[in-house]
Amino acid sequence: MGLGERIRNLARVNLEALLEGAPRAQVLLDELTDEELEAELARRRNRRQREVEERAELARAERAARVHLGQVRAGPSGAHAPRRVPLRFDAQLARYYAELGVPYGAELVVVKRAYRRLMRRVHPDRHAGDAARHEEATQLSQTLGEAYRELERALARPR
Repeated sequence: MGLGERIRNLARVNLEALLEGAPRAQVLLDELTDEELEAELARRRNRRQREVEERAELARAERAARVHLGQVRAGPSGAHAPRRVPLRFDAQLARYYAELGVPYGAELVVVKRAYRRLMRRVHPDRHAGDAARHEEATQLSQTLGEAYRELERALARPR
C-alpha cells in the first residue's frame, strides 16, 4: 500500500468516524422521494457491508497476531504446538501496530524504528509547498504520533 493510499484511507476512516458521531436530524422515510430513498438505502447497505468487512479484517488480524505470538497453530496441520504468551490480544493495540506497519506484538525497538521511518516520509515540513498534501501529512503524522505514544505506553508497562 502506497503512502498516498494510506493517507486517503486514514482520512476516509477519520471522516466517517466523525460523521457517525455527529447528531443528525431524523428524516422520516415517508418524506423522501424515490431517488432519495434509493440513495439512503444504498448508503445504509454500503455502511453495513463496510462494518462486516471491518469485523472480518479484525478477526483476520487477531488470528494473524495469535499465530505470530504462537498462541495458536499456524496452519491446519499445525507446524508447532501452541504456547502460552502473557500478551493478550487487544484490538486497539492491533490498530496502532497496523498504523505503524509492524506485526502485532513487536518490541518497542521495532515500533520506534518504524515510527521514525514513517515520520521521515510523511512529516508535514516535507510538504510545505502543497497545502492539500501538507494537511494530509499533518493528519497522518498526528495519527502516527498517537499510535506510537500508545504503543510506547503499553509496551513500557510490566506484564
